[in-house]
Amino acid sequence: MDFVTLAFYIVLSFVLVFGVKISINKNYFLKIDSKSKSIASFNIGYFFLASIFIFFAVFRYVYNGYGGTDAYSYVTFFQEINGSVFDYFKIERFLKFWNYSESLFNIITLIFRRISADYHLYFLFTYGLIVVGLFSFVYNTYDKKSNFLTLILLFCSYLHSYNVMRGWMSIAICMFALIDIKEKRWAKSLVSIIIAVFFHTISIIFILVWGVCRIEDKYPRFFTRQKLFLCAALVNLSFFVGKNLAIATIMSTKYSSYAEMFNMPVSIIGYIPTYIICFVAVLMYPRFKRLGGFSSTAVIILAVDLSLLYFTVFLRGWRIHDYFAPIRMYMLSRFYIEIPKGFKEKTLIKMLINLYIAALFVQSIHGLLEGSKVFPYILNI
Repeated sequence: MDFVTLAFYIVLSFVLVFGVKISINKNYFLKIDSKSKSIASFNIGYFFLASIFIFFAVFRYVYNGYGGTDAYSYVTFFQEINGSVFDYFKIERFLKFWNYSESLFNIITLIFRRISADYHLYFLFTYGLIVVGLFSFVYNTYDKKSNFLTLILLFCSYLHSYNVMRGWMSIAICMFALIDIKEKRWAKSLVSIIIAVFFHTISIIFILVWGVCRIEDKYPRFFTRQKLFLCAALVNLSFFVGKNLAIATIMSTKYSSYAEMFNMPVSIIGYIPTYIICFVAVLMYPRFKRLGGFSSTAVIILAVDLSLLYFTVFLRGWRIHDYFAPIRMYMLSRFYIEIPKGFKEKTLIKMLINLYIAALFVQSIHGLLEGSKVFPYILNI
């Protein structure tokens, strides 16, 4: 084990925790004004914190076996892509392009390749999008009462983006969509989700998320705890019954190369801690519904995550689970506030929730250590 990298990651995770806490609590803003009109404003702490994490993502050493599982593949793809940007808007080229990968991601890759052969500029855009997307979700959902320790789990998501950059670009765009959903900007949020699909097809699942959130907004009494559990059970049962059909559908897509994975043994044990969060969230739906705000919406979203359990675990759709990671993190922060209210030993309950968060962090870091290439971290400037 590389203890130096492990120590570095732990320190960086707590830089994130305390950095967000300070910037939200102190709320230092830089405002740009023109005469009497405000043009723009941004949180200074947020800006510097985002810059730190973008820096370490952009300037990490990337080679075969270093810097992330798929990182070197992305660098190779960036260096080898060719043609002009306008070629990809020609119908015959565009259709061929679509057959191989999500088109908008490739077009952006090509644009940056035409600007410079240095992949660091390309990484500056991609990880700028990822970090800003994830941090924006936090700054729009967390407040001074939030449990900032949960942000160590956001660091795990950030670290996971070293392995699957394109997927987390898509997730970041979906986080912008969630912010718009929170503010009831329905058309804008749907456009963001459609853009995310052109980065990674799996993000199409967020159209379902958009739909259930729209229903909750338009018909506030439609969802109940019983209905959410019943829907989750029926959807999972449908996937169980239609497993062969689902596999046949996946086999007809460009992901057919994963076919051999369906014959591998599956264990749900590693997923249990995160699905417990979904289960408890739905169980507490009446309370969060009374409180209103984004907490109620987050429960509806996690009910979708719970509904896709069988598909995620047993049909190897594990990347879908990543899309809900920031919402699970947010919900843990809400648990820290709401669950102790029903107990006399509030301090003990809060301590147990923090231990659960720490256990999830250890599990994530162990998984990254065993199944990815984020160890060791090497700075390359």
